[in-house]
Amino acid sequence: MVLVGYLPIPNLDCKPNPKVAQQMRDKLFNDCLRDLLQPLTKAEQTGMDVVCANGGVCRMYPTLSATIANFPEQCKNACTCGLGCPVCIVEPHVRGDLNPNIPLCKKIPTLNAIIKHCKEGSLNFEDWGLHNMWPWWNQHTHIDIATMHTPDLLHQCHKGVFKDHLAKYMVPKLIGDKEIDKQYVLMPWHFGIQHFKRGISKLSQSTGREAKEMMKVFLPVTAGAGPKAIQATHALLKFMYLAHLSTLTNAKICKMDRQLAVFHNEKLAFKSLLKTPKGFHNIPKFHSLQHYTHSIRLLGTPDGYNTEAPKRLHIDLTKAGYKASNKNDNTKTEQMKEYIQRMDALALHWAYLDFKSRPEGKDNGDNWRDSWKEFELFDKETGLFYHMDGTGMDEFATKDYPQEVALDSDSDSDSDASLDDDNLEAGCMVERVVDLEQGLQVHMDGAPSQGLANEVMAYWQGTKTHYPNPEIVTAKRGGQPITVEYLLVSHLARNLVINISMYLKQLRPNLPTLTLQPSTKLRIWKVAQLFHLPLPFKPLEPPHVEHIRARPAKVDLIDWV
Repeated sequence: MVLVGYLPIPNLDCKPNPKVAQQMRDKLFNDCLRDLLQPLTKAEQTGMDVVCANGGVCRMYPTLSATIANFPEQCKNACTCGLGCPVCIVEPHVRGDLNPNIPLCKKIPTLNAIIKHCKEGSLNFEDWGLHNMWPWWNQHTHIDIATMHTPDLLHQCHKGVFKDHLAKYMVPKLIGDKEIDKQYVLMPWHFGIQHFKRGISKLSQSTGREAKEMMKVFLPVTAGAGPKAIQATHALLKFMYLAHLSTLTNAKICKMDRQLAVFHNEKLAFKSLLKTPKGFHNIPKFHSLQHYTHSIRLLGTPDGYNTEAPKRLHIDLTKAGYKASNKNDNTKTEQMKEYIQRMDALALHWAYLDFKSRPEGKDNGDNWRDSWKEFELFDKETGLFYHMDGTGMDEFATKDYPQEVALDSDSDSDSDASLDDDNLEAGCMVERVVDLEQGLQVHMDGAPSQGLANEVMAYWQGTKTHYPNPEIVTAKRGGQPITVEYLLVSHLARNLVINISMYLKQLRPNLPTLTLQPSTKLRIWKVAQLFHLPLPFKPLEPPHVEHIRARPAKVDLIDWV
């Protein structure tokens, strides 16, 4: 993403009428965007010469096809009021119902309605809920209102439908805030799942990431809400999880439509809980969900249009520059611009130095399997950085680090980073799993079962069956040595000595049986990482790294595991 410019947000305190002030702000917004995109508008109409990869010069016509915005910004772009919809022409009293046959907004009829309203008045202008404002996209040839507004996963799904409505209002009205907090507190600890030790009702302000963590375990929390409420909640969660996939087939898109239809059939379980008599007709975020599949078929999966990326860039490109400026209204914008230019120059110079520091003839490329070797670990006590394969790792590995995770921190919610106690601090050992052809050969030489034989025959007959073949990465050294007696008493590993003796006997049958003494110290490996290549049937999915963790059972004072 490239920063095009900053849009002014004036207070207009000089205007006592708030409606007039809002109209002036909307006009300023459209005028600024029209001026910022003027070079693109000219190139869209006349074209521009670009150099292709083969060295030739081609004539290209760049077009503006979509925008990334939340609901208020979408209404501002479409020149519609909050009671309408920026994508379709829906009446306010039926906005909460599922109706896939509602006509979509069109560019030319919308512009004609605004022009006619300024001259003699227009019925369409009133029925469609338009604002008397000339939009910034009027000169863009190929843009259309119905396809311009993309799904907003952050504000519509995570922080909207789920957090503000399901988790904060609807379900708590059925089972109570205390019961929801109790269910979240009793949720067992697990890697990859954030634990809310004080519940979720006392969170004054939660981020999109915390809303995602709530979604992971929200369905079992609603067990006491009744069958219809559970089915409606399950349908919404299923719809939102399908919308997050980076690859969506037509079957999955149709499944999203079916899940949304299930929710609308079962939403009567929540209707009596809504404050206003309009019910779901007064919640535009529920209505916006029915436009997801249409947008996905035209523009692709919503993960590419998520507002999380611009929100994150807002910190680097706006807040950081404003913090570095003198915060004076007359000069802060110029200083913010200069700050961004300096950061870009530093990034270019850093990339140049990195390129010049490489050995001649060596190109790292995008080898993601070796990227972990370049990671640096920072030791807060010594103030030193340690490379995963560089000098200093032995000293880093021998430091005394806590073996257990503190479960009683003072924060409202514990992050996943606190659970990563074994972060491969002592370097890595890589081992590849048995290849597919070798595994098939072993089973074919022996006497495979009928099911396995069918799989092998399907493979050799051309039906592709994919078997994961990851690289296993473990630490070179385990954690602090622990005695066998501690493992037997603390973790109830009663068969540990026998199992180790049997395992060693299988490895070396000729050697005498080895029996571990209670005082024997063992190093424990708690985590292993599996580096998976992208799946052949999902090549657009990013490489997947899987964490395999061993967490022995812990017994408290009353013998609860």
